[in-house]
Amino acid sequence: MAWDRLMEEHVMPMAPAPLPRPCHVLVLAPHPDDEVFGCGGTLALWAQSKVPATVHILTDGSAQMPLGESCSGRRAESEAAADIIGYGTPRFWGLPDRGLRYGEGLVRRVLKVIEECGADWVLAPALSELHPDHQVLGLATAEAVRRLQGDRILAFYEVSAPLQPNLLIDISSTEEIKHRAMRCFVSQESVEPYGERIRGLNRYRAYSLGARCRAAEAFFHTHARDLLHGLWALPRSWLDGRAACRAAVDSADIPMISVIVRSMDRPSLREALQSLADQTYPNIQVVLVNAKGGRHSPASVRQPHWDWVFVDGTEPLGRSRAANVGLQNAQGRWILFLDDDDVLLPDHLDKLAQALRDNPSHLAAYTGVRVVDEKSAPLWAYERPFCLERLLAANFIPNMAILFDRVLVDERCCRFDESLDVLEDWDFLLQLARYTDFLYVPGISAIYRYGIGQSGLSRGRREEFYRRHRARVMEKWFHRLGLEALDGALDALSQETDHLRGELERLRRELDETRREKAQAEARYEEALTQERQQRIEREAAVERLEALSRNAFNELEEARIRLSVLEARLQEAEARLHGMESSRIWKATYPVRYCAHKLKKALGLV
Repeated sequence: MAWDRLMEEHVMPMAPAPLPRPCHVLVLAPHPDDEVFGCGGTLALWAQSKVPATVHILTDGSAQMPLGESCSGRRAESEAAADIIGYGTPRFWGLPDRGLRYGEGLVRRVLKVIEECGADWVLAPALSELHPDHQVLGLATAEAVRRLQGDRILAFYEVSAPLQPNLLIDISSTEEIKHRAMRCFVSQESVEPYGERIRGLNRYRAYSLGARCRAAEAFFHTHARDLLHGLWALPRSWLDGRAACRAAVDSADIPMISVIVRSMDRPSLREALQSLADQTYPNIQVVLVNAKGGRHSPASVRQPHWDWVFVDGTEPLGRSRAANVGLQNAQGRWILFLDDDDVLLPDHLDKLAQALRDNPSHLAAYTGVRVVDEKSAPLWAYERPFCLERLLAANFIPNMAILFDRVLVDERCCRFDESLDVLEDWDFLLQLARYTDFLYVPGISAIYRYGIGQSGLSRGRREEFYRRHRARVMEKWFHRLGLEALDGALDALSQETDHLRGELERLRRELDETRREKAQAEARYEEALTQERQQRIEREAAVERLEALSRNAFNELEEARIRLSVLEARLQEAEARLHGMESSRIWKATYPVRYCAHKLKKALGLV
C-alpha cells in the first residue's frame, strides 16, 4: 500500500510508447485547428506509416473568427494543414460554434461515422478541456464507443487543458511538420499565439521521457470493454473534479427527457418548438404527434442534438388518444407534455430534472406556470405547493408544469383515459398521484395561453360542459378512493374557495386603485396635452415672426445688391472716361501748362 505517495511510474508514463498501428484512425475535432493542436504530430507519424486516418470537424469555428471574415477561411486553413500533415482531406459538419450539446442525435451521428470508416482507434477531446464544445464531443464520443464495443480504442487528447495521460507519443521527428501545419491557422494566430502555446505544451510533455525526446503528445486511452459501465469505471482524477461541479461524467448523468407535443399544426407550434430549442437541458427527445390528421407542416425548429420522432397519421386524434400515442413513442427516463400553443422558459426542463435527480424518492416534480391571454397579457399564475386533497377537488397543475418518471407509465400503467374528451390531464395527474408525491419547485418557468386552445374549456368556460366532465372525473376517483378522500377534497375545495374569495377581494381593491390611478394619469395627460398645444401655438407664432424678419432682411439685401451693381457700373463708366481723357493728345499736350499751374499754386500756398 502506497499510503501517502505513489511512485512516478504510477502517476505518469516514464517512457514514450511505441507508435500504435491501428487499422483505421478517426479523429473528431470540435473546431478547425483542434485536430492539429491536439494530435497533429501523431497524425503525421501515422501518415508516414501509411495508417489511414479520417478527420471530422464538427463546428464552423465562427465564434473565433475576426469581425467581417467568413467561416470558409477556417475550413481552408484546416485543409491546408491537412496537406502538410498528409492524412487527406478533413470532413466538415458545419454545426454552430459553441453550440454543441449532448444528446441522442449527436451520439448517433458520431456512432454512424465510427461505423462507416471502420475505425478501431477513435480520438476525441478530453472531458477536462476548458471549451464546452470539447467537453460535449468527448462525452458523446465515449458513449458512442461504449455502445459499439468491439476491439476498439478510445483516446482522449488535450488542447486547452492538460489531462492525466496514460499514453505519451514521441513526436520529435514530426514536431516541425506539426509546427508548419499550425502556422496555417492565420485567423487564430491573430487572436492568440496558439501555435507557440501548443508547442510549449508538447515540449512539457517530454518532461518524463528522457533527454532524447524533444516533444510529445499526451493521451488518455482505454479499450471499449472498459466503458461497459461508463467512464466511472476508469481511474478518476479529473472526473472527480467534474462530479464536484455537478457536471456529467457519464451519459447516465444526463437522462433523456421526452417532450410530447400534441400538434394541431397551428402557427403557434413554431414558438412552442423554439422554446424547446432554447432549453438549457441538452438531452431532449421531441415526440411530435400529428393530432390534426392528414398533411402536417414540416417542423422548422429543431436542434442537431435532439432525438426527433414525428408520429404521423391520416385520422384526427382526440387529446387523450394523442397523449397515449406520444407515451408509446417516448424513450426518455423523464416525460413532459407541451401543447402546441404553450411555451417553456429556457430553464424549465433543467430545474425540474435537477429536482428529480436530487430527490430520488419523488417520481414527479412540477413548478409554477404563468397564465396569459391571447395578447400575452398576464392573467394569473399556478404556483401552489402540492396537496392531494386539493388536486382531488380541482386541477391546479397545467400539463406542461410537471416532469414525471417513465416508471409511472411502464410499471404503474398510468395512461390517459380515452373516454374523456376534456380534463384528461387532471385524470392523468390523479393516476400519477396514487404512486408518488409531487415535488413542488418554486418559481415560474412556463407560459400557458388561456383562450386559444381547443379543449372547449377556456373560451368563456362553457360551464355546463365543464361541470359534466368534472363530475365524471370526480365520480371516477371518489368511487376508487372512498368517502375519506371525498371529505378531504371538500375541505380543500372549501379552503380553495375561501382563498379565491380573498384573492378576488384583493383583485377588486387593486382594480379600484388602478382605476383611480388611471383617472389621475388621464387628467395629467390632458393637462400636459393642453400645455403642449399652447407651446405649439407659441412656437408657430415665433416661427412666423422669424420668417417675416427673414423675408425683410432678404429684400433689403436684394436692394443693396441692386444699388451696388448700379454704383459699380457708374464707377466703371467714370474710370473709362478718365482713361480716355488721360490718353488723349490734348491732355498730353497741355501737360506743361498743368505742371506750371500746379507749381504756381503751390508757391502761392493755394495747394
